[in-house]
Amino acid sequence: MGWLLISAIVFMVGSYFVAIAVWEFKEGKDRKKYIAYMLIGLFLIFVLPHIMQLQKFIS
Repeated sequence: MGWLLISAIVFMVGSYFVAIAVWEFKEGKDRKKYIAYMLIGLFLIFVLPHIMQLQKFIS
């Protein structure tokens, strides 16, 4: 049960960062912020769950 909750929280935080990145892109003020927020969000959505799953099987 804990694994599912952590996974859901990571996905929600990643989605939040992607939403902030899209908003920043819409305003067009700071391109570095857009890139940083998008990379963080995509990392949290696509990469971190796989790393956590590997760690779960290793331990």
